[in-house]
Amino acid sequence: MLTAAGLGHTFSNGRVETLALDGVSCAFEPGSFTAIMGPSGSGKSTLLYCLAGLIRASAGSVAFDATELTTAKQRQLDLLRRDEFGFIFQSFNLIDALTALQNVTLPSLFGGPAIPREQAVNALANVGLSEKVKSYPAELSGGQQQRVAIARALAQTRRVIFADEPTGALDRKSGFLVMDQLRRFRDVGTAVVMVTHDPQIAAYADRVLFLVDGRLVDTMDAPTAEAVSSRMTGLESAAR
Repeated sequence: MLTAAGLGHTFSNGRVETLALDGVSCAFEPGSFTAIMGPSGSGKSTLLYCLAGLIRASAGSVAFDATELTTAKQRQLDLLRRDEFGFIFQSFNLIDALTALQNVTLPSLFGGPAIPREQAVNALANVGLSEKVKSYPAELSGGQQQRVAIARALAQTRRVIFADEPTGALDRKSGFLVMDQLRRFRDVGTAVVMVTHDPQIAAYADRVLFLVDGRLVDTMDAPTAEAVSSRMTGLESAAR
């Protein structure tokens, strides 16, 4: 469904070029749950953004079904992100003038599929915010705002959900609650692609991809928190 082949990306400020991805190839099947891990600066978020079409890779290809994201027109990418992809960012991207419920239904305001009110309310309840439906972002804590953003991604069935440190602003209980919800999407064929630094969160995935200096150096199937932690310790030691 989603495939990257020889993916490379270089950032440039006009004077200095930084290689963020170097020949990464990977594939994501319907109903799969993949975590992306690696030391700081290893290219995790860059890979996620290239896979989602938010960054056009400098080299290689990203294909979603029959659409080549690296050469697609902007309108094609906009429609994919509206209708097929769900996003959970570290920055919450909530609209201050809208309630939690309205923020969850926001994609439908831009021409996307309608999100029934009951469905949106259930999405908020599933992340522990049933009593915050009418609250505005300014009335919510940072962790609660993050959960609204997560509910927005979970309110509709998407082909792929991209998550960048989705539990980074949450307490452990709320984080595990959100991960339980993400895992349920496998049953409806949604692929989840998640960047995390937390071995316990990565253990919710079916597979972990490990990056170092922009290169894919290892994969782990059926990960456990202990095995992921041990592998990360080795990678970070080698990076130093």
